[in-house]
Amino acid sequence: EVLIVSTRRSTKKYATLCANRNVALLVHDFAGENESDLLNYTALEGRPRHSITLSGVVREESGEMAERYRAIHLEKNQAYAQFIVGDDIAILTVEIETARVCDVNDRVSHFERQQRGSAVWVQTDL
Repeated sequence: EVLIVSTRRSTKKYATLCANRNVALLVHDFAGENESDLLNYTALEGRPRHSITLSGVVREESGEMAERYRAIHLEKNQAYAQFIVGDDIAILTVEIETARVCDVNDRVSHFERQQRGSAVWVQTDL
């Protein structure tokens, strides 16, 4: 259970990720425009809308593993090959350790891996 990220090695993002391997990623499906704010309170394809903060550890992949992840990333993002394939493009993975899920009513749930590298997640709400 990792997220695959590609980035050019010549970027500030790459330098920052190499200097600090602990990361937080925000994923959301809320509508961004004020006019469509009511859309945030309706279901998205039958599902409620959420904002998810994922925290984990980033690692630069190399060799065969990097190429395996690159192929998976490219398969899912064919229109963005210029950001995935190239001599100066690093393949990074983020091993997710915790997740914080928040809905539009600010109801928050917390999850974490039972142990590092495990596929078992437990809810840790206080």
